[in-house]
Amino acid sequence: MPRAKRRNHSAQMNSKRWCSDSVNTCVTEENILDPNIRIKQLLSTEKTRHSEVGNFIFVNFKQISKMFMKLKCPDCDKQTLKLALGNKVGFSYVLNLTCSSCAENVCAVEASNERQCNTVPDINLRITQAFSNIGKGYSAIEKFCMAVNVYPFSSRTYSKCIKLLHTAYGIAAETLQSEVHREVRKAYAKHQLMFPLYAL
Repeated sequence: MPRAKRRNHSAQMNSKRWCSDSVNTCVTEENILDPNIRIKQLLSTEKTRHSEVGNFIFVNFKQISKMFMKLKCPDCDKQTLKLALGNKVGFSYVLNLTCSSCAENVCAVEASNERQCNTVPDINLRITQAFSNIGKGYSAIEKFCMAVNVYPFSSRTYSKCIKLLHTAYGIAAETLQSEVHREVRKAYAKHQLMFPLYAL
């Protein structure tokens, strides 16, 4: 008996490969883990209020300047207030509010608060920690700043932030380890009180 030709065999395989089966679109136990269904469930949940902890936002400096231009100077009572950028420490600036009419320096405040026991602004540590958590370094921070049109801090400031974060991580690890040891001692002490060992 002659052998079947290869072209017939390949044609049969192609017809099997491209046959259209009916797709089950109902929600069953098999497709309950579909990501689209999970997204719909998340969108249908009731929204809660945002936490007041997150106080870092991206702001256009010109928009803030327009807001202060509508306020009156406390000394001359004129709408001549002007907001200007002062000294820069990384991503943190000193905001100077002055009056162009009476040349009075109304207020000066830093854009980011400083952490205790160091002189590095909080925003610099947060930016460094964020890029470090995603496995990126200083070059990624430079690209990010280029994309959002912001001046980056220097590589020296980045190294200083990395050193401070490394020290903080070490202290946190030691604190956590001591707490774990304390809990283990408590558990063993409780176990010995419940099941004392009697001398034979």
